[in-house]
Amino acid sequence: MTPEGKVVKDIKLAMKELGCAVRKCVWVGHSGAPDLFIMSAPLAAGAAGRHLWVEVKAPGKKPTAHQLREHEIMRKAGCQVIVADNVIDVIRAVISDPP
Repeated sequence: MTPEGKVVKDIKLAMKELGCAVRKCVWVGHSGAPDLFIMSAPLAAGAAGRHLWVEVKAPGKKPTAHQLREHEIMRKAGCQVIVADNVIDVIRAVISDPP
């Protein structure tokens, strides 16, 4: 398993424990978009669920310029996009207040 694959596996396991749904995304004919889409249930009564895109990187690696441009397009459209090289950053994003 690649280092990035291990991070993906850890994220999927942690999100399952939190009651979130995770989808590994494949972008046909398009590169640079995030790897995972996470859907979480509301954490409190009356709250909305959280939905975010995760660009998964191997520990210590950074996104490419092309990926950063794609993330910015998605953010301008109202999407929450994070880059994570570990599961803790994703857990924090899911349980924190929306940006």
